[in-house]
Amino acid sequence: MNTSAEIDKIVPAFVAVLSGLNNPVFDSINPFHKNRYASLAGVRNLVVPVLASKGLAVSQSLSTNEHGVVCKTRILHVSGQWLESDGFAVPVNKADSQGAAAASTYARRYDLQAGLGIGGEDDDDGEAAMGRPKGTAKGATKVPLAAPSD
Repeated sequence: MNTSAEIDKIVPAFVAVLSGLNNPVFDSINPFHKNRYASLAGVRNLVVPVLASKGLAVSQSLSTNEHGVVCKTRILHVSGQWLESDGFAVPVNKADSQGAAAASTYARRYDLQAGLGIGGEDDDDGEAAMGRPKGTAKGATKVPLAAPSD
């Protein structure tokens, strides 16, 4: 994380935002994986008013490197102080404007969520990253809830 030289005004405002911020509503469904997630618009609709109520704003910049599209998110305070992410890179899977736009949206959504400590998608406990379909977790067992005892 990068910061302005002074952070004595932004930190209390940022802490106040984080203490009252909820996870966004899952307002979208990925048609390929069928998982639910919060869209970039949904995340922004949630966080921008909360940030503004504490004198904060969010700005995001995009660039590219050898890893793909990179988003850096900066939280700005009315005092001029700021906090900025190191950046989140997303590969561009399709070498055209649609691929770049998809990677940009994904990078913006995830960098913003990470910086604010919110989750905007179903948690599959890393199963998709392991290449396993839903419901095939190794070693996972469902334990039924016991009936309350008297």
